[in-house]
Amino acid sequence: MIDISNITDIEISKLISSAKTILEKNKPEEKRSFKRRNIRLKDNDDNFYQIYLRQNIKNENDFSCGLSLDLQNKSYFTLIRCNGNSHIHTNVLEKKQKLEYCYHIHLSTEKYIQAGKKADGFAKKTDEYQNIEQAYHFLLKKSNVVDNNLETNIF
Repeated sequence: MIDISNITDIEISKLISSAKTILEKNKPEEKRSFKRRNIRLKDNDDNFYQIYLRQNIKNENDFSCGLSLDLQNKSYFTLIRCNGNSHIHTNVLEKKQKLEYCYHIHLSTEKYIQAGKKADGFAKKTDEYQNIEQAYHFLLKKSNVVDNNLETNIF
């Protein structure tokens, strides 16, 4: 089992980029004003992952699409997540650097873990996507997931 408290940026990068296969796609559901969907994955080292998709029903730019490592104890560690442009994000360790109403990618970092902050608290602006479908396809590519049954409508 991976020790998240001492994980390095190199280990995080390897987990993100390892080849993964899809084991199961849950059916989309609506819960508390959000559309939701989870996809279970596995890599060649027998690590399990989950891609999660969340989108606000009233604001399509309020979304999150991420890759989490399944810690096998009913908890998950988010490695990377793609967010919509519906809010301001502050990188607290970078002198309060703000990303204002832009699409951005969160990445878990050793720096944030060691500082006792949210592991995926660091984010950077991106132009890789402009909606949740594009974010999902970007995440599949970035996370080395091959989806042989790629759906045109993820929800």
